[in-house]
Amino acid sequence: MKKFLLLLCFLASLIIIYYFHFQNFRSITPIANESFITSNTLPAHFDGTRVVHISDLMIRNERCLQLLTNVIELVNELQPDVIFFTGNLLMTDGLKFAREVQKLISDFEADLMMIAVLGYHDLKHEELTNEILTNSGFRVLTNSSVQIFNQSVIGLNVIGVHPLSNSETINQLFTMHVRDDRYNIVLNSSPTYSTTALEHDIPLQLSGSCLGRKDNANSSNPCFQFYDNSYFFGNSFRLHVNTGLARFENLSGLINRPVVDSFILVRDTAK
Repeated sequence: MKKFLLLLCFLASLIIIYYFHFQNFRSITPIANESFITSNTLPAHFDGTRVVHISDLMIRNERCLQLLTNVIELVNELQPDVIFFTGNLLMTDGLKFAREVQKLISDFEADLMMIAVLGYHDLKHEELTNEILTNSGFRVLTNSSVQIFNQSVIGLNVIGVHPLSNSETINQLFTMHVRDDRYNIVLNSSPTYSTTALEHDIPLQLSGSCLGRKDNANSSNPCFQFYDNSYFFGNSFRLHVNTGLARFENLSGLINRPVVDSFILVRDTAK
């Protein structure tokens, strides 16, 4: 009996130590998930371009601000050409930190452009979130598109989806904004996608929202199928779901660190 109690005390001590490690280090120290995106339709001038994708900061307290500080430091060390943010910046509890958040994210550095879309949580304070992102140097896309050029006449075409868009709206958006003479990238906070993406010349969609967790309770939720890493559809379309940065009320965060995705775009010249 005494040995059993000692064993329980030892295990409890390990759990407590790991919990404090999570609270004070793991949950606020992001890691970079680095990989390649290869395409034979990528414009030659973008071969070797580094794209950084972040999502779901969900800032609510001072520890979140420390996480944001660490994210900015990590992202800038990667020296990105383009930064994409796929939504969910502030929670309601974090509105009091709005100006501090704006000051911090103004320190993000990208050689070409920084682009954002809103997430569902951003809709509760949409005007403020738009203001923070815009004043910090991000181009916020709301069912619209923007071109990125890199000393060339052929560039990237980035299409941003508003989180309340239904499939019909998305279909119309793609019909209006997909460019046959560009490399098209879709930003949508939710990992849902329209079958129109398979019909149009859209090789890549970047999303977030799920925090790396599968929604087992609702098969109609996009996070039921697409919640972590990359999913490929034929040879033409890739959906990548960032596992997010918020780890403060997420039990999976006890295992999974906050993630920044970093991609090198590679032009595939193989015939």
